[in-house]
Amino acid sequence: MTVISLDHVQLAMPAGEEERARQFYVGLLGLTEVPKPPELSGRGGCWFETGAVRVHLGIDPDFRPARKAHPALRVGDLAALVRALEAADVAVRLDDPLDGDERAFVEDPFGNRIELIQGSPSSATFSMRPVGVVRGGRVEPTDDHWGTVTAAIELDPTRFSAETLAGLDTFSHVEVVYVFDRVDEASVHLGARHPRNRTDWPSVGIFAQRAKARPNRIGVTVCQLLAVHGLHLRVAGLDAIDGTPVLDVKPYLTQFAPRTATRQPAWVDELMAAYW
Repeated sequence: MTVISLDHVQLAMPAGEEERARQFYVGLLGLTEVPKPPELSGRGGCWFETGAVRVHLGIDPDFRPARKAHPALRVGDLAALVRALEAADVAVRLDDPLDGDERAFVEDPFGNRIELIQGSPSSATFSMRPVGVVRGGRVEPTDDHWGTVTAAIELDPTRFSAETLAGLDTFSHVEVVYVFDRVDEASVHLGARHPRNRTDWPSVGIFAQRAKARPNRIGVTVCQLLAVHGLHLRVAGLDAIDGTPVLDVKPYLTQFAPRTATRQPAWVDELMAAYW
């Protein structure tokens, strides 16, 4: 087994200072406060998150600020955030760029060191937290005959309620965005390859085909929506295997279909002949 992601960052704070934490992490950094689990709520402190970024502040009776160890938070507009922090009388120390990233350091209200980073658009990274997971269907990623495969998408009950899916049952199809999480990153293709390793088909770039071993390992499929029950979607024709993380679900709108004539090479027709 290997580590697959960072779940959260834990920082310490003194007792009774939750409101000051909110003013900084929510009011200035733009994070959202989320309720602590009931079994932990009596301990004080605050939990904040945005997207896949989760910062937990816990009470330490012998609190000492973390002056060296620190979280590094990527931001969308470092210059604007620096101006907002300075307007709130928060000291900001700009640092030298590193690997093309602009950097600054601040301290939270309790003296904990925090690094703020902004990279160029091409070097920026984004963390995504799955909204749900595929349940059922196939357990192996075989290539063809997906059309009759049915499966469920279970949304994360810790983040969503049935209200999230209100009205979705009025659509016949959904677009599902998911991660090919079983694809080893070492096998990702950045150049050209023969689709399905068929040398009788042309070698084409990874962005000219829909192979699993893509740079970001993201799949997108339009599938039939069979039913919606609570936080469960029943779908047909979703070419993702059991346990696949789902990043997003969108209703399929005919107006988003191509608005001009389409074309594709002959090898695609051969490849897709038995896919569904």
